[in-house]
Amino acid sequence: MKMKTYNFTFVKKYPLLLFLSITITTSCIEQTKKGESENTSQMNKEEDSINKKEEDSENNGIDPEELFFLEQQKKAKEKIISMYDSIIAIDTILNVDNDKIQIKFKYYCLLDSGLRVPQKYYDSKEPFLSHNFASDLEILKNTKRIYSKTIDKEMFKSILFEELNEYGALLFPSFKGLDTENKELVFHFSITIPATDVGKSATLYVGLEGEDRISQY
Repeated sequence: MKMKTYNFTFVKKYPLLLFLSITITTSCIEQTKKGESENTSQMNKEEDSINKKEEDSENNGIDPEELFFLEQQKKAKEKIISMYDSIIAIDTILNVDNDKIQIKFKYYCLLDSGLRVPQKYYDSKEPFLSHNFASDLEILKNTKRIYSKTIDKEMFKSILFEELNEYGALLFPSFKGLDTENKELVFHFSITIPATDVGKSATLYVGLEGEDRISQY
């Protein structure tokens, strides 16, 4: 198993001194043989479909823009599939006034085959089978745990429209740091139907006493 670790240190002057050290660790988790087989089979079928349309385009004049769209969609699906075996881990320390705030964050794929996206979202004859994602978030203030939750799509259910509640995945996590005006830690996600542009921004705000709120901004 290969592991890559990236270390970043960011220091910026605000009304208070903010020190942020982020370690992002990319690791691997095992996929089931069934999941690998389904993904490989599906991508092979899409490759055959694109090749067939390329042949048809040469012979029958199919719009090149349609072929470009198919290629882009295929790449988007491959990107989602590549996320299945990755973990993003953030271990961050903030010095806020006289308090030491430690944030431990881990984002991962559930490998649950929980998403079966209808073919209407793709130029495909079959639905796209995918997985849900989640994040474990723990926050300590001066070594005392003030927040501990698993963040998933359900947490944002109240701000999502029906399609995203049913087919969306919790994607593209990022820790935005400390909102110094409101004294809140900001965690941003995109809840999106995999490999499409159908989605919505979703943000979790956590106060320094452990209170939280969600927003689409």
